[in-house]
Amino acid sequence: MIEVSLNEIDDPVFDLTQLAFQDGMFSLAGFVDLSEGRLLSGRRVVGTRENENRIGWIRHRLLFRAAGVESFEVDDKAGLGEIILDSIEARPGAIVLTGVIPCRIELRTAARAWSRLELGPSLEDRGFVRLQ
Repeated sequence: MIEVSLNEIDDPVFDLTQLAFQDGMFSLAGFVDLSEGRLLSGRRVVGTRENENRIGWIRHRLLFRAAGVESFEVDDKAGLGEIILDSIEARPGAIVLTGVIPCRIELRTAARAWSRLELGPSLEDRGFVRLQ
C-alpha cells in the first residue's frame, strides 16, 4: 500500500462497518475510484497487472489509519453506514473526519498521534501497488 493525501483523491468512500480499534490503532477500510488509474496529481497507480492502457474508472482499496487514538465517536447523521470523506482535520487532542453527506468521526488522541491514507491495489488486482 502507498500513502496518499486527501488532495490526490476524490470522494473516497469508507464503510463504517469496516472499522477496527485496538491498542490505540484505529483503521477504516473503503475504496476510491481513480480515472484511468491516476491520482488527481496525474501520477499513475500501477498494480501487479500494470494496466497502462486501461481506460475508464478503476476502483482501488483505501485504508485510513491513525495511531495514538484513545477513543472515538461516530455520528452518522445521514444513516448511510458510510462516510464519503471530505476533510481530515488534525487538532490538539483530536483527529476529525468529516463527510460530504453528514457524517463525522472524531478520534480523541494522545499527544503523539498520526494518521494517513493508504491506497492499495485495484479490487480486480491482488498484490502490491506503486506509483509511476
